[in-house]
Amino acid sequence: MAVVCVQDEIYDNFVQNGHFTIGTHHSVPRRINDLVTWLIWAVLLCTPLFYYATNIFINSSPTVQMTACATVAVGLLITLHYIT
Repeated sequence: MAVVCVQDEIYDNFVQNGHFTIGTHHSVPRRINDLVTWLIWAVLLCTPLFYYATNIFINSSPTVQMTACATVAVGLLITLHYIT
């Protein structure tokens, strides 16, 4: 019966505050294999993309090259806008 009371107290506190303020907080430590897995997937997926984009840029007309540069510049500006 004590567990039900604690759960009700935590729920009532959540309803009042909109977030959990009581209870135990667990943080998962970062592990190196998460980083390695992320890097492997990034390299695996981005390599064909960069290869394709480089071939398009090298084998295209100057108008397409300027359009590609402008598109990349706008994309970087939008990304920087949302990061900061």
